[in-house]
Amino acid sequence: MKRTKLVYVNKNEDIEKKVQETLNKYHIKKEQVIEICYSEKDSNKNALIVYNA
Repeated sequence: MKRTKLVYVNKNEDIEKKVQETLNKYHIKKEQVIEICYSEKDSNKNALIVYNA
C-alpha cells in the first residue's frame, strides 16, 4: 500500500536534512521509498515522500 508524507521548511532551512529526519522519525527504510518530489514556492520548500507501507 502506498503512503505519503509531506515535509516543509522555510527557505533558509535544509529540506534534505528534514526529509532524513522524517524518514527516521517514522521508521521508513530507504528500500520502501518510491520517490521524493521536491518543490519550492514563495518562501517555503516542500518535499512529498511516496513510500510502500
